[in-house]
Amino acid sequence: MDDEMVNEIVFGEEEIQGESQSYQLCLVGRFLTEKGINFMALKQTLASLWRPSLGTSVQQIEDENLYMFCFYHVVDMDRVMNMSPWTFNGQVLLLEKIGEHKHPSLVPLFHVYMWLQVHNLRDGYWFERVAERIGNEVGEYVEVDSASFRNQVKTFMRLRVKFDVRKPLSNGMYLRRKGDQGFFANFQFEKLPNFCFLCGLMDHGERFCPKLIESNGTPVERKFGPELRADPRRKVQNIRVRWLRDTPPTAEEIATVMRRSTNLGNPNVSPESQEDISSSNHNLNGRKGGDFSGDKGIPIAEGESSDMANGTNNGKAQ
Repeated sequence: MDDEMVNEIVFGEEEIQGESQSYQLCLVGRFLTEKGINFMALKQTLASLWRPSLGTSVQQIEDENLYMFCFYHVVDMDRVMNMSPWTFNGQVLLLEKIGEHKHPSLVPLFHVYMWLQVHNLRDGYWFERVAERIGNEVGEYVEVDSASFRNQVKTFMRLRVKFDVRKPLSNGMYLRRKGDQGFFANFQFEKLPNFCFLCGLMDHGERFCPKLIESNGTPVERKFGPELRADPRRKVQNIRVRWLRDTPPTAEEIATVMRRSTNLGNPNVSPESQEDISSSNHNLNGRKGGDFSGDKGIPIAEGESSDMANGTNNGKAQ
């Protein structure tokens, strides 16, 4: 087009006012799937799971698979990021902070934050520097769960990684000191979404794997399986066991127990009183966990709800 035919309008600074939109408290995300997403079900489900103190607003942006989640307090936004990954109908939601980007569509969305469990570690490998080396080999190291090092009997090292979804998952790696024979450390991912057992990618299932086309009908070996999923982390429910305590007994408590013991063996105490005391102690010993709802207790494992821990199907998110 001829430049002489193009008009131009020049505005003065006083004519253009107002600040550009701030995205400091906003996240942008997309689902790693080509399937359609029920937007109404999506925002209602995620909002009910996130339960932000000051609420959230959800907006669908341009591309049908791009969403913006705006919060009204940084604590709410950070909690959602720290508890990721989230899934809806088994499809993982890739989330990032918009931050200084001028528009949500400019934010690269190729990573998911996951907790990785490293099993079968040997003595001498339970250090943060080892976790960092492993994390940066798998993806990008974020942090390690310090609880991994506190237990006397160590089962696995737990670290958080920023994982590139364009790369296949890893089921483990060999570790060794210089000059020593190595060993294989197994990986398990917490809250792992749907993925392909043939190639390890998360953007499709086994039936739609490109390897099936490349093989021209020849059977393709599965290199991955459900063992890559970590068992859901369990929450605890407290019940009281009266013999366990956090502090030593007081002098008054000791005196009470001594008096009770003396009275049980005192012939001057009526049989009815002895029976009442004995019955009281027996009831304490035989009482079930539900009878101690108001007391301190010890933890027993109870399965965590699939809605909050696993998400996956039927419009439920993670």
